[in-house]
Amino acid sequence: MRLRAVLISALLLSTVNFVLAEQTVKIEFVVTVPADTPPDSPVFLAGNLPSLGPWKPDGLRLQRRDDGQYHAVLEMPRDFRLEYKITRGTWQTVEKGAAGEELANRTLLPDQPRRVAVRVARWASAVSADGQGARKSTLTGTIRTLDD
Repeated sequence: MRLRAVLISALLLSTVNFVLAEQTVKIEFVVTVPADTPPDSPVFLAGNLPSLGPWKPDGLRLQRRDDGQYHAVLEMPRDFRLEYKITRGTWQTVEKGAAGEELANRTLLPDQPRRVAVRVARWASAVSADGQGARKSTLTGTIRTLDD
């Protein structure tokens, strides 16, 4: 009688695990960053998935590969509409378009496991307020900062 109960429990557990596995998918993200990104700079995936924060700019840290690309595997609910952005850990270093423009959230509706390749054009930290690129200092000579 006890052996029968153990076998039934094991069967139920394996069925539940199978059903749960069918309800999630693994998504591999491969992110290519701009050439001027410091090699020691962390890169993150921020988004609306609870495991990403949600919307924390340093949600999921991606691992840097030897080829300079960043990589992460995310397990998420099947058919969940993921909205996400790539950051360097803060909203001040979020990805931007090639001309420095704001980007809409990236979206993904995963119905099966897949590989997602993302190319970041530039970072917000490299864009000035007018969207024309990083501001260059025009100060010359000896510069002293006075506290008061």
